[in-house]
Amino acid sequence: MTPGAAHEQRDSGLLNIVLGAAELALNTVLRMDPYTQREWAKLKDRLIAIEATGVSQPIWIAVEADRLRVVSRPQREPDIRIAGSPIALARLTGPRRFRDSALQSEVTFTGSPSEVALARELIAGFEIDWEEHLSRVTGDVAAHQIGNVFRSAARWLEQTAQALVSDAGEYVRYE
Repeated sequence: MTPGAAHEQRDSGLLNIVLGAAELALNTVLRMDPYTQREWAKLKDRLIAIEATGVSQPIWIAVEADRLRVVSRPQREPDIRIAGSPIALARLTGPRRFRDSALQSEVTFTGSPSEVALARELIAGFEIDWEEHLSRVTGDVAAHQIGNVFRSAARWLEQTAQALVSDAGEYVRYE
């Protein structure tokens, strides 16, 4: 085996590990919202490409009846393309207010209008009650307190990010 082939095989093995972990995490979270998991089945046999600006390789997701499968090298063109900046795409996984903003103006969907509408609806409606799941391990009171800490931290991060953007804008304007 040539050094180049060994390097490519090692990279391919690492990619498969990362994709496998991403698929496991995605399906684990999806199982926490059974309604959304069932609704994704309406897109069975569809291939979705998630394309981040500045990233050469999209993430490919094959929709199956009971799960989403992350694919490294699809054999066909995607049915749906979801594209945006890495930050905008990350917002799709966050709280509803971030998702709504990203879905309205920062992320584009292309494909069959009915399939795109369903994918947008599923992403917009995806909601996990993290406190409920946490309470099964910690109890209701502790889960609520932990939830308060995370909500408080999220508000602080949002305010800090807004202040940073505002300050940077002022700096550019006056300097």
